[in-house]
Amino acid sequence: MLRELAITEARAKGEVPLGTTRAGGGPAGNERRQQPWLLIVHHGDRRLAALEHVLSDLGYGAFVAAGAEEALAAIARGPVPDVLLTEHTPGGPKRGIGFARECLARWPALRALYICFVPRADPDPPGARESVLAAPFNAEQLAAALATLWPANAASR
Repeated sequence: MLRELAITEARAKGEVPLGTTRAGGGPAGNERRQQPWLLIVHHGDRRLAALEHVLSDLGYGAFVAAGAEEALAAIARGPVPDVLLTEHTPGGPKRGIGFARECLARWPALRALYICFVPRADPDPPGARESVLAAPFNAEQLAAALATLWPANAASR
């Protein structure tokens, strides 16, 4: 209840507390410097959409997009997210790894975290701006995977 009150008061002042989203889908003020801003693209997988709550509890701001078109619209509205989180599936240019790599090519500062729910061999290992997290995992492991993509000194870049 206190958290909801603090969020309501902050929004009334035009601020966006960490771990909450704003209508435009991006961070406000200096939020970008404290934690990475995440774009979760779930492509219909409710497990990925549910990660928004876990990430919020960890202090991350996140926007959830249902698919490629919605994600691209959110990026176009700006700002560009720091990390795109999606499923670890080949899926072609509008899903999973294919979509994420299309975004990585367009936005050089973007990074990608792939969530792997089904064990699979990845014929194309992730690059320097990509990481894979295999299920089952807990909140601490999710935070550690994000930390590999967003080191503590990222704010000084």
